[in-house]
Order: sequence, then C-alpha cells, then structure tokens
Amino acid sequence: CALLPSRTLMARGISEAEDEGCEEKDSNVGPNGLLKRSELVRIITQSLYALGYKKTALLLEGESGISLQSSLVPQFRQQILDGKWEDSMETMRFLLPDPSNFSSAVSLILQQKFFEQISLSASMEALRTLRSEISPLNINNERVRELASCLICPSKIENLSSSYGGKYVKTSREKLLQELQVLLSPSIMIPERRLEHLLEQSLIMQRNTCVFHNSMDE
Repeated sequence: CALLPSRTLMARGISEAEDEGCEEKDSNVGPNGLLKRSELVRIITQSLYALGYKKTALLLEGESGISLQSSLVPQFRQQILDGKWEDSMETMRFLLPDPSNFSSAVSLILQQKFFEQISLSASMEALRTLRSEISPLNINNERVRELASCLICPSKIENLSSSYGGKYVKTSREKLLQELQVLLSPSIMIPERRLEHLLEQSLIMQRNTCVFHNSMDE
C-alpha cells in the first residue's frame, strides 16, 4: 500500500500542491508504482525539517514545487493550541469539506471546549455548549448523557476523553490535534515523524519474519 493513503482535496486554494503541473507531482513512483510522488516528497521534507536540515528541506520544496502542508495547517494548529474554538472550526471547514468527517471533527473540538469550561468551573457556559452546540450535531445520545454527567461529577471527564488532560491544557490540546489529524487527508496534514514510524514498522516486520536475524544487533 502507499506510504500515505491519498484523498482528493475538494476545497480550493488550501494546498499549494494543487497547481499547474499537479499531474506530474501526483504520478506514481517505486518499483511497483505504488507510491505517490507528492506524498513521498512530503514525508521526506518533513523528516528533513525534523532532523534540523531546514535549508535542504526548503530547497526540496522549491525544486519539487510540492509544499509540505497546506498554508492553513499552521493556522489551524495554533487556533487549537490557543483554544480559539470557533476560529478552528471555521478553518476546519476548508481543510475537511466532507460533511460527515467535518461533523466528527467539530464534535471533538466542542467536547474539548466543554471539558475545559468545566475545569474552569464555568458550569453554565458548559451547559450552553452541550445544549446549543454539541447536542444539535446528533452524536450518540449515550455520549450526550455521559457528557451531561460531567456537569454533576467533573471527575468523570478523565474516563470520557483520551485527549483531556485536566489542568494540563497544553497537553490535552496537543492530544486533540492528534485525534483531529486522523480525520484529515495526509496530503493536508502529515502525521508527525511519519517517515521514522514507517521505517521502524519496516524494521520490526523484517525482524519478525527473518529467522536468521541477529537479535543482538540493535
């Protein structure tokens, strides 16, 4: 399978990669033609940035004509980290045009907003968020009841959310970003350290399948 499963971008102007010459950029490469050129270039570029080779990464972006990510991605990340929920949902509308996925993303963002309101003892604001914003999304009724129970017993929050980190707001918002990233096309927002994860998966598979592998060689 391809390194980064591709999904068609439907919103105009959110990816610099969607310009003239995109057909060449999205051509398949590899011995079996299973890899998208644009996706391969992006994960290499991301890895170069992560390793500290910024100049080389910039040169690769310039020579290939393939940007690492949509210009809206840094803005979206910062909006989530700053807790600007309304702004982040508006930006998400362009990053994620699919209605069902968009509703799922909005639900995650609003639940984070709801949990943080409770942590600040803003019970009335949290109740309004639940009634006016979360409930109309028509998510699972059981989930709505579980969220409502947090208004009575805030300690239940930790059992209901894998992203919520209590008083550690920065950490919980970073975890929220990870959950939202699952809903986005990798061509828009590449998972962190993608190339490293792929190479480690390959090494683990080789170790598990090679009967002659020297386990002392780390």
